[in-house]
Order: sequence, then structure tokens, then C-alpha cells
Amino acid sequence: LKAKIDAWTVFDSKLRVDRRRLEPAFTHSLGLRAFERENLDLFALVHKDDSVLLQSVLDQVIDGDKSHTALPLMAKVRLEYAATGNPRKQYEIEYLQVELLMAINSEGRVIVGLTALHEVSASHEYVVKLSQEDLQMSFDADGSHAASPESPREVILNGSDVISC
Repeated sequence: LKAKIDAWTVFDSKLRVDRRRLEPAFTHSLGLRAFERENLDLFALVHKDDSVLLQSVLDQVIDGDKSHTALPLMAKVRLEYAATGNPRKQYEIEYLQVELLMAINSEGRVIVGLTALHEVSASHEYVVKLSQEDLQMSFDADGSHAASPESPREVILNGSDVISC
């Protein structure tokens, strides 16, 4: 278990929340600035291979000890980063490995703490758009690829002379 929690939010017993009730740090941690739906369902963000684990931990939290001394439960799952609430192609989705710490409060709502286990690549922060000219530069006039089938020596990374340029 990490020593700190990056963000937290209070969800209902099915791990849904009105997006206006998301804590700003939770929104930031998952890159949800462009999320368009009214409600966020944590099960819609979890990787399909982790959904059974998330459901199991949720069931244990809901059915478990509800006293103020009850210990929270933890699960390591992958959550979709920068979700918009709209369908995307699988290759467009990037997952963030997180630790979720869950506990139930006196009102039956689930408090979810989130700690990111690695940094998200900058690919979601900046989109580089290539112009048609940029794309044409790598092709000859007849449309064939102009690049050599061999990498230039200065960019070969897996040889015995990796350091040399």
C-alpha cells in the first residue's frame, strides 16, 4: 500500500457519482477534464480484466463491517485515462495502473481513494498533427517510400556498439 492517496471521491454503492461531485484531484488524476456524461461509473473505466476484482472488493466493502473502526479494502486495477464518456477504439485507450482504497461511510456511500502507480505518458496531453507536406516528405514522387530499409548507424539501439555514434 502506498503511503499517500493522490485523490478521493465519494461514490454510491454501485460506484457511480455525479461528475460535478468528483473531487478536482480525482478528475485530474484520471485526466477526466473532457468527460462529457452527467454521471461517472467507475465500472465503465475499469479494464475488462479487472472488473471482477473491483466488483469483489466492492461487495466485501458493502457486506463487511460498517463500524468506524473497519479497515478499508484495497485493489490494484487499471482505469481508463482521459475518458470522455463516449465510445473509443481500443487502440485509443490508455490505462493507468492504480491502487483503489475503498471504505463505506455511515450513509452507505463508498469512499474511494486513488493512488497512481505510474505516470501517464504525455500522449494524452499533446497531440501532434502532421501536415500533408510532412507526410509527403517521407515518400518519393512515385509514391514509394524514400527511406532506406536499414536504420542509420547513429540510431541503432540494440547492437554491441550501442554507445557509439
